[in-house]
This record gives sequence, structure tokens and C-alpha cells, in this order.
Amino acid sequence: MLSLELNEFDEFDIMQNASIGAMCIHSFTRAYQNSKQKGVILPLAFVVLPVVLSKTLADQISNRKTSLGSLTKVLNEDRTSFVGIQDRMKSTYGLTWASIRLAIKAEMVILDVNNDCELKSVREGNVTNYHKLSAEVQSMIRASSRLGSWFGKQGLNEILSTFNLQF
Repeated sequence: MLSLELNEFDEFDIMQNASIGAMCIHSFTRAYQNSKQKGVILPLAFVVLPVVLSKTLADQISNRKTSLGSLTKVLNEDRTSFVGIQDRMKSTYGLTWASIRLAIKAEMVILDVNNDCELKSVREGNVTNYHKLSAEVQSMIRASSRLGSWFGKQGLNEILSTFNLQF
């Protein structure tokens, strides 16, 4: 079990911390898997950190419900927050890979190379003492879960179109 005490992280530390990224990837994967009943195709995992590392987006998403209507509300409230996710995916590529590798090593997720390179959650529940994490990190983890649930309720083409993404 990962045990992290994260009470005094600043934004730079969070941006560089693969442990936090691994928790976000796990939360996203678990929620996606619960919605879709299958694993996450690997490219979708690269959307998570660019979204939740934005404090504005993480805060907008983290307190929403998991219905698709909630995603629509977030998008309609501030469409500009989602502009540039493709560029942020490029800038967080290394951190996302490090986070995925750590999540695999910590046995939070597996990469099923025999099934379209899907990430699959292998742990239920939180992987750390959630209540000991800073409010900012808790918001990122909740936002990851909401994003996973929303993505799990949509097809790939809908996700790509909604967020103006290309893989």
C-alpha cells in the first residue's frame, strides 16, 4: 500500500510527483472500468493528468455527479478551461508514463497487452490513507474518478470530439 503524507505540497511538487499521478490514474481506471465493464485503452490514460493537474478543472469536476449531464454542465460553464488539453498531454507525457509505471509496480493497475493494451484496476477502494492527503490532492483524485466515470459512459469518438483530441 502506498502511504503518503502530503500536507505541504506546492503546485510544482504536485506537477512532478508520479505518486500522486499514480493515484489519479488508478482512480480514473477504477471508475472507467466500473462504468464500462472493461479496461481503459492506454491513450485515454494520457488525458487524466492534463485535466486534473489544472486546479481550476480539478475543482470544477471533483464535486460533480458522475452523470453525463454533469460533464455537459462543466463544459458549458467554462469551455476555455478545456482548451489546450492536447498540448498539456504532450507536456505531461513523461509524468503520465512515470505515473502509469508506478501504478503498475504498486499493483494498483495492470497493463493487459493481450487485450488492446488496456489498463485495468486490480485494487478496490483508495490505495492510501485518503483523509491524510491535502485537500488539493483529494480534489485531484475525486476529479480523476469523475473523469473515468464520464469517459466510461461514452464511446471513444465522443470523447475525442468533446475534448478536441487526436491520438
